[in-house]
Amino acid sequence: MARIAVIGAGPSGLMSGWAALQMGHQVDIYEPGGADAVKRRVESGSVNAGVFLLHDRCNIAPLRGTGRTVSYDIIGLNFVKDQTGRDALSRAYADKVYGTDYQGSVSLDDYNGDDLTDYDGHAANALLFDVMKSAIRDGEMKQGFDKDSWLQDHDRVIVTAPLWASYGLDRSNWQQHWPRTYAQVYVHNGEAPAQESYVWYAPQHDIPWYRASGVFGRFSLEYPRLPQSVICVPVTKPIAPPPDVAEWMKDTEQDRKVLFAGRVGRWEKGIEQDTVHRSVISWLR
Repeated sequence: MARIAVIGAGPSGLMSGWAALQMGHQVDIYEPGGADAVKRRVESGSVNAGVFLLHDRCNIAPLRGTGRTVSYDIIGLNFVKDQTGRDALSRAYADKVYGTDYQGSVSLDDYNGDDLTDYDGHAANALLFDVMKSAIRDGEMKQGFDKDSWLQDHDRVIVTAPLWASYGLDRSNWQQHWPRTYAQVYVHNGEAPAQESYVWYAPQHDIPWYRASGVFGRFSLEYPRLPQSVICVPVTKPIAPPPDVAEWMKDTEQDRKVLFAGRVGRWEKGIEQDTVHRSVISWLR
């Protein structure tokens, strides 16, 4: 049995801790303010948990049977089955959301019009907190991630805190250092009828929003630019770390003592909790 440190107690940190616990290891999860701070965040619903995809694989028993079939569609169109048509839609969607110089994948590459089983991310996060709360400690990184200091008391370390914090930057200056590593989008949230279960994509440039969803009683509209007369919350979406930071991550992980995990821990867009769970399980084997 190894002693595993998890830095960060957001959805990815709690999922990483759960995966390590499943593998029979001792887990310490570090978050400023400890379990009380995480509890307040979970109970307030302020965690950006969204929906959790394919959560059956993560083996959280209370979630079994609570999934909901959610339909994924392009607004005004059927999903295009031929690759040429799909590539054109994906390119239009990428240009709209991330700009014409973005060359990575987008959601339309992942979903081909099939319905998926989703789970309420807020409910899943609350269950994860309930399971892992005794492992949460009051602590954080100081002046960036110091691998050797963390490994003095732990055998291995999982970093789910923001990568810019790991690299020694802070909230006031990381965007100046990494101007092309993220996308700024704007989300309008509200309530949806309980029976609704849909996600709609809008690659068309004459539609101001790019994604709408109504599931688990919550409604959201996501915009690539701040709309007028719509109350929105700004959200920073990671795209990819700069090349020198990616090289530093690779070097740090080389001896398999450290794993960067989750959307902000790895600084990759579109990482689902199922992916976090599988990556931790694979790393610990």
